Amino acid sequence: MKVLVLISLVHASWREVLNGILEFSATRSDWDLRLAAEPGDFMAPQIEETERAGFSGIVLASPGAVDYERLASSPIPLVVAWGCSELMGRRKDFSVVTIDSHSASEMGARHLMAGGRRACYGFVRSNIEKKWPFLRQEAFLEAIRAAGRPAVAYEPPPGARENGDHEALRNWLASLPKPAAVMADTDRRAADVIAACRDGGMNVPVDVSVLGVDDDAFYAFNSRPALSSIAPPHKEQGYKIASELDRLMRARARGAKTEGRHVVMRSNHIAARESTRPIGAPEVLARRIAAFVRENAATAPTVADVARHFNCSRRLVELAFNTARKKTAQDFIADCRVEEVKRRLSRPSATVAQVAAECGFKTAAHLSHLFKRRTGLSIREWRKRQ
Repeated sequence: MKVLVLISLVHASWREVLNGILEFSATRSDWDLRLAAEPGDFMAPQIEETERAGFSGIVLASPGAVDYERLASSPIPLVVAWGCSELMGRRKDFSVVTIDSHSASEMGARHLMAGGRRACYGFVRSNIEKKWPFLRQEAFLEAIRAAGRPAVAYEPPPGARENGDHEALRNWLASLPKPAAVMADTDRRAADVIAACRDGGMNVPVDVSVLGVDDDAFYAFNSRPALSSIAPPHKEQGYKIASELDRLMRARARGAKTEGRHVVMRSNHIAARESTRPIGAPEVLARRIAAFVRENAATAPTVADVARHFNCSRRLVELAFNTARKKTAQDFIADCRVEEVKRRLSRPSATVAQVAAECGFKTAAHLSHLFKRRTGLSIREWRKRQ
């Protein structure tokens, strides 16, 4: 039995699907598996060539362009790996084996809510014209809102290309009430979220907890921090696709009538890593202190001022920062003061002496010394670079 498989091997999820197909085919000595060349277009000429070549079955997993009208009329048994509405009119020798987007998003919502109370929960979908990102988004928002918690969705800018909305994504993440929790529709998109958080000065998972889908090792272990991810049963899906196609092909060889089936598989595992680590008490305190210091950077708060504001000891303030931020509270305050100085120095008419007075420095020389020590540049050099 000659079987044609149209599948892209760019993404780890589809490679896992192929592994499942190969595992099943190893149990059938009469299977002759053929992979279509990337991108696997399947238009009328390719379909007709497949029929002439005597193929017994077709797996449509992640193809390129497809002539669905011509494929719907083909007599070759066919199994599709997603809810393909263009082929739903085909009743015979046709099955669909999908992974339920709803259950994956529900799992993701429960996982993020179990990681500690967050001020807001968001969903980031890929900016591609497919149905499944919207299904995952809707299910996630429903699950969060059903629990009585605030949920919002990121809308990619109109016309934005894949990976072409970094600034918009960073600004959206910065606008969320903190601490926030975000689920993305894929690991690749979750890696975009982590990168945008890093560029926006947001700590993952303290400020934003991030969860992806696919458990793709490339993104999971090359993200900083390591990415938590829902692990759909991709290999099991591939095995089921192959077994379903085997059923259709053998029934057709016997001349029997076969009705197609829609098999739905559910995700049942989350690979929890650092990006969704629950927030502990030191991290919560450090986050609150950081917000206070940023808001009051121009008034030159000290560690003692922070301790008085939060009605705690200086030792507790330092312990919270050492645990959560891996730096001293004094260093963080100095960094915040320098950022505030930069913001004010960006005004064309602002003098160093004026900014020093506004930001609580005794003299312009004191400001210049701190600026050079924290940035490695003099104020004059920094302004030239701007």
